[in-house]
Amino acid sequence: MTSILVLHIDDKPDFLDVASEILAQQSDQLKIITAASAAEGLDKLATRSVDCIISDYRMPEKDGIELLKAVRAEYPDLPFILFTGEGSEAVASDAIAAGATDYLRKGHGTERYELLANRIENAVEQYRTNQRAAELERVRALVSNIDQALIRASSLSEIKTRVCEIISDSEPYRFAWVGERDPETDRIEPQAWAGVEDAYLDTIVVTADNSPTGQGPAGTAVRQRRIATSQNIQADPAFEVWREEALDRGYRSTAAVPLEYNDTLYGLLCVYSSRSFAFAEDEQALLSELGNSISHAMHSLKIRDELRAERTFIDQALDSLADIFYVIDSAGTVQRYNEQFATLAGYTDKQLTNLD
Repeated sequence: MTSILVLHIDDKPDFLDVASEILAQQSDQLKIITAASAAEGLDKLATRSVDCIISDYRMPEKDGIELLKAVRAEYPDLPFILFTGEGSEAVASDAIAAGATDYLRKGHGTERYELLANRIENAVEQYRTNQRAAELERVRALVSNIDQALIRASSLSEIKTRVCEIISDSEPYRFAWVGERDPETDRIEPQAWAGVEDAYLDTIVVTADNSPTGQGPAGTAVRQRRIATSQNIQADPAFEVWREEALDRGYRSTAAVPLEYNDTLYGLLCVYSSRSFAFAEDEQALLSELGNSISHAMHSLKIRDELRAERTFIDQALDSLADIFYVIDSAGTVQRYNEQFATLAGYTDKQLTNLD
């Protein structure tokens, strides 16, 4: 398990400092931040992404149960453990009824903190498992919606636009764009986009070369033909040239998915999330599958358009002939003809099609 950020709230500063230090000693995974009141705790919760809250019960202004209710209004599933020196079965019952994850009485010695650390780790592990399952279900639904859009799409531009629209409408994704590599300049040129863009694409340059503008996920995905991510835009040195513009628009992580079919690169899909570390391995796998579906749809439309163009060219060439031209199958049905044949025969297209 990765590190766990715990918000410890207690109105006794001396106890808070000692208890937090002892708790942190019970597990290398636990990182503790503290608050000396419910109000301070809510303020920190609004600005920090914590994994678990520990709170005393009896505090001035707002007790632990009232704090729990306030937390549940915004964070329905965040682990919350009531850790108190005073209480009763009635308090424990009220805490569980209000949505507390666990209830534990304070005690002397490190054994109590060892137990608390264990309960924190178990609660957070379950919380993260549930979150991940919900997120994967969300991505699967997103992939299904895009698959349906791909079936209905009638052009490459429609594919690109609808993919971006559907992705950007799905939390926590904030923005998506599809681009193509210009072989002459090595720049990746945006073709379609949707979501919170605010002229982002007008302010940045993305390339597929080895320059600084090619070291981000997009350039890496094009060069290496694999999904590439920046899980923490704020700290990723490879994202430095775009960092300020991205953070200003609320982008915290991004993934770039190559759209490749049979060794042909049809483009690049870039997805931006409002959360750091949004693209775990299983989500990347689903996005890679999505990239395969998009590139296959692009390939199919390209082949269809090429066949239509070839058919139009042949028809125009045959119609330009001065002589008549027609093809009859073994059953005597006219399969192909030019304008000169239709004129000479004196039949309409419908009559010729049904002629045998």
